[in-house]
Amino acid sequence: MILAVAAHAEELTDEHGQKAPAPPELSLGLQVDKWGLKAIFGSEEIPASMLKRMSTAMSIYHAFQSYKAGSSNLVEWYKAHPVYAEIVQRVRVIRENHI
Repeated sequence: MILAVAAHAEELTDEHGQKAPAPPELSLGLQVDKWGLKAIFGSEEIPASMLKRMSTAMSIYHAFQSYKAGSSNLVEWYKAHPVYAEIVQRVRVIRENHI
């Protein structure tokens, strides 16, 4: 899921030019962010495991979106967003070890 969220956030494409799809945890997280838990799940309660996966997906997504937006001055971006910078770096390590 981690690599899938990063690929989607970076708008990576496959060999056929298709953009990486958003994994379900990210899609749900974005919907909940916009509409709220009750509107999406019909309740204010969801399993903790789903909440954790959605939260992780959203953190990765926002980190890469922020990175992309700040790419004109990465040194300043790293200083201004150390938590996002750590997430981006960790995902890159996972990606390098996965390939």
